[in-house]
Amino acid sequence: MPTTILLIHRQLAFAVSVKQALERTGTFEVHPFTIVDSAIEYLIAHPQDLAIIDFEMPSASGDEIALLLRDTQAEIPIIATPLTPDPVLTALKLQGSVEARFTAREVIPLIEQIIATRKPGTIALSQDPESGRSG
Repeated sequence: MPTTILLIHRQLAFAVSVKQALERTGTFEVHPFTIVDSAIEYLIAHPQDLAIIDFEMPSASGDEIALLLRDTQAEIPIIATPLTPDPVLTALKLQGSVEARFTAREVIPLIEQIIATRKPGTIALSQDPESGRSG
């Protein structure tokens, strides 16, 4: 069963290119959104294994988006983009961050590390958010 990823990014073309690259591996199923409310509605009906969120969305701050995701799916692992300072990762309990214009090749190891640290059958993580930084 593929790892499901909710991708919230301000640039649709970028989000679609990441989706296509990740899905070509056969390991991931990516659901890209440029509108936060639509992403939350989707998450309500379709729990995800992980979320990648753009902390520079024009409609909401990254911390607001992270809180909305966690209000919807409490233990969803979250990767921030662009690179986010360690104190922010810790405060928001994020599992890592990547460069703003990341590639699938750059984010796959972080995704795999996060998924590997989950307990089977749960979405809870035991990973220290600071150790999940990539870039």
